[in-house]
Amino acid sequence: MADLAQVHAEESRAAVRRTFLRELRPPRRLTISEWADEHRWLSKKESAQPGPWRTSRTPYLREIMDSLSPFDPAEIVAAMKGAQLGFSEVGNNWLGYIIDHEPGPMLYVLPTIELAQRASKTRIASMIASTPPVAAKVREPRSRDSSNTIMMKEFDDGVLMITGANSAAGLSQASVRFLFDDEVDRYPADVDGEGDPLELSLGRTRAFERNRKVYLAGTPTVKGVSNIERWYELGDKRVYEVPCPHCGCFQPITWSRIIWDRECRHCGHAAPGAAFDDPEKPGDKGHRRCPSCQEGNPFDEGGGHLPETARMRCSECSAEIPERAKEQMLPAGVWRATAKPKDRRVRSYHLNALYSPLGLYSWRSAVADYLKALVEGAASLKVWTNQTLGETWEERGEEIKHTVLYSRRIQYPTVGGKPAGALLVPRDAVLITFGADVHKDRIEVGFDGWTVDEQCYALAYSVLYGDVEQNDPWEQLDVELARTFLHESGAQLAVAGGCIDAGFKTTQVMEFVKARQARRFWAVMGKDGPGRPLVSAPSAKRTGRNRRPVPLFTVGVDQVKAMLYSRLRLTDPAAPGYCHFPISPDFDEEYFAQLVAESVVTRYAKGRPYLAWVKKRPRNEALDCRVYSTAAITLLGQAALRAAARRLRSKPGPEGEPEPRPARRRRRNWATDWRR
Repeated sequence: MADLAQVHAEESRAAVRRTFLRELRPPRRLTISEWADEHRWLSKKESAQPGPWRTSRTPYLREIMDSLSPFDPAEIVAAMKGAQLGFSEVGNNWLGYIIDHEPGPMLYVLPTIELAQRASKTRIASMIASTPPVAAKVREPRSRDSSNTIMMKEFDDGVLMITGANSAAGLSQASVRFLFDDEVDRYPADVDGEGDPLELSLGRTRAFERNRKVYLAGTPTVKGVSNIERWYELGDKRVYEVPCPHCGCFQPITWSRIIWDRECRHCGHAAPGAAFDDPEKPGDKGHRRCPSCQEGNPFDEGGGHLPETARMRCSECSAEIPERAKEQMLPAGVWRATAKPKDRRVRSYHLNALYSPLGLYSWRSAVADYLKALVEGAASLKVWTNQTLGETWEERGEEIKHTVLYSRRIQYPTVGGKPAGALLVPRDAVLITFGADVHKDRIEVGFDGWTVDEQCYALAYSVLYGDVEQNDPWEQLDVELARTFLHESGAQLAVAGGCIDAGFKTTQVMEFVKARQARRFWAVMGKDGPGRPLVSAPSAKRTGRNRRPVPLFTVGVDQVKAMLYSRLRLTDPAAPGYCHFPISPDFDEEYFAQLVAESVVTRYAKGRPYLAWVKKRPRNEALDCRVYSTAAITLLGQAALRAAARRLRSKPGPEGEPEPRPARRRRRNWATDWRR
C-alpha cells in the first residue's frame, strides 16, 4: 500500500511540473491567416460561398492578414482595392483573432452610424456566432448590462467599439490599440466641426504607438482627394504579381493586358480589336479594315464586341492566357513592393477586381461593364474605374471651351422646313423639363427635351425681369411654364416637370410651387460636397397659413455638374447623354460661356484636400438652369421617359385622331368562363 501511495504522489508531482512548464511556455506564434483557416466559418448571411474559411481561395489576402499579426513589424496597413475582393473579411478575421488570441481595446469605424449598426447586426454578429472560440469569450447580452450592445462588445481583457465616421462622439472614446477604418473614402471631410474623422480615429491610438495596429481599407474615389490613395502613396505600394503559365514571368494582372475579340459585321470574322486597325493609321476609327474580307468599317461604332473572349496577354512572351488559368496563377502569386515608402510605418497594397477568384467577378463581366460604361458616359466610367480597377478617377471639368460648344450648334427641324420658321422639338426627344434660377431682379429659365437614353435637346432659354418680391416675374414664369412645344411628329408637348432654385428666395419659391405640385414642379436647394446623390429625399417645408408641407429636394450640384460636363465632352451625336443645341438667338455665345463658367479645383480644409467647383467668370445662370433641369429628369425617372415615348409612337391618323388601339383580348380562366 505504501508503494502505491508513493506512485500516486510521484504522478501528482509530475502533473504539477507539466502544468507549470506549460504555463511558462510562450504562446503559440499563430498568424491571422492560420487562425482563420482553423476557426472561421462563413455563414449564408455574410457570404455568397458559405462554409469554412479557406485562405487558399483568395491567396492574395494571406500577406495582408499576416501583416496585421501582432509580431509583424508593420504598424499601419493600407489597402486600396476594387469592390468585393474580401478585404472587409480581412478585418473580420482580424477582429476574431484579437478576441480569441490577442485581446485588447479595438475601434471599428464605418462611414455612417447606420452602416455601423448594420455591420454589427450582420457581419460581426454572424462572425461571433459562427466561430466557437470567439463566441465563448464575448459576453452574453443582458437587459440590465450594457457590456454587449450593438455598438459595443466586451470580451475577456478587451472591448470592441463600433461607430460611424459621422459621429464625433463615437470617435472620441477611450484609447485603443487596434483600429479598423473601413471604406475611408466615404468618410465626411469634417465631422461636427472637429476635423477629419480619419485623423480623429488615428488619434485614439496614440497611447499605444509602441504596439498599435491600424488597418485602413477602401475603394478609391477622386484623384487628389481620396483618403485611401493618400495612404497608399505613403507606403511601399505593393502589387500582386502572378506567373505566366507559359514563360513563368511574374507580372500583375492589369486592364492594359486584358484583350477581347471583335466580330466583323460583313463576314463574321472574329479577331482582337487591334487587328481591325489599318496598319498605316492605327487606332483611327475611320480607317478600320477586316483582316479577312478587307472591308472597311467592319463593325458599327460601339458594336461587334465579344466580352466572352476576354483573356490576358503576357507582357513578356505575348502568350494569350485564358481566365481559367487564374486557378494556378493566384496561389503562386507574390506581393512585390514598387516604391520606397515615404512613411516607414505604412505598408500599402493595391488590388483590382480582375484578381477575383473563378466563379466570382469574371473578366467577361469586367469587359461588359466597361463597354456599358463607355456608352453611358463619364459618370458610369468613374464608377467602373473605382470599383473594378480600384483606381482613382481624375475629374476634367475645366477642359471644355465654350467656343467649341457654340460651333457645334445645329439646325433643328422647323415649321414648314424654312430656316426662319419656328423650331420644332426633334423627333427623338419625348419629354420636356425646365430648370429655373431665381435672382433678386430676374428669373432665368431653360427648357430641355430628353430622349429615352437621356440625350438632351436645348429648346428655349428665357430671362424674366422684375422684382421677385413682387408678383410680376412670377406671373411671367407661370405663363412661360404653361407654354407647349410643337413636336416634329405633330404632337403638342407640355412641360412634364421642372425644378426651381429655392436657395435665394425660399418663401416665394415655396408659395409658387405649392399650387403647382400636381404639374411636377419641385422646389430644390443645391448643396455642394462629395458623396451627395444627384437628388436626395425631400424634407417637408411648411409655408402659408394652412401650413401644408411642400417637399424641398436637395440637389448634389457637384455630382450633377460632373455628369453634365462629361456629357458636354461627348463628340458622338448618337451617344447616350449627348447634348444638342440649336442655332437660335436664345443660345448665343454668352449662353455657352455661362454653361461652362465653372471648373474643378483642389482646395484644402484643415489640411485635407477636396474638390470644389469655382467660377471662372461672374455669370453662370445657364449652368444652374441646366443642372436643375437635369435634376428634374432624374426625379421623373426612366419610367416617365418610356411612357412619353409610347404616347408619341401612337401617331395621328388621317383625321387628326390617334389610331385606335387593337382590341384587348379578354383573358379567360375558371373564374370567367361562365360568362360565355
